Amino acid sequence: MPHNHYQARDGSWIAIACTNDRMFERLAVDAMGQPRLPAEFASMDERIRRRDELDARVQAWIGSLDAAEALARLDAADVPCSRVNSVRDIFEDEHMRARPAHSRHSDVRAGDLSPERLTSKSMEDMTRAFLSHGRCA
Repeated sequence: MPHNHYQARDGSWIAIACTNDRMFERLAVDAMGQPRLPAEFASMDERIRRRDELDARVQAWIGSLDAAEALARLDAADVPCSRVNSVRDIFEDEHMRARPAHSRHSDVRAGDLSPERLTSKSMEDMTRAFLSHGRCA
């Protein structure tokens, strides 16, 4: 703990996965610059019990930074983390585009479900189609 997704100031999401006391100390002291936090949340049991409070503290810190700055601090502190990509981010990634991972599907209600068309609107259409037909393709 913490083990969650947090929204940065620029709207991007960051996943953090601290699974032991040493990782939490690196997060609190080295990345967040809050040396009193490890004493306040001294054990994994304490962090789990007070999960909402701890998540709020981490969210406040991440929310004060752009994703690039938060990720740089987390990486420098050796805290397991990653930027959470949106569907658009994934399909616009040059490495994804270079691979034949794209497939096309069509649905009676949602229409063309090609990766190039995946937007928030089409995701809503796919959800509606799934709920009404039981499947998308």
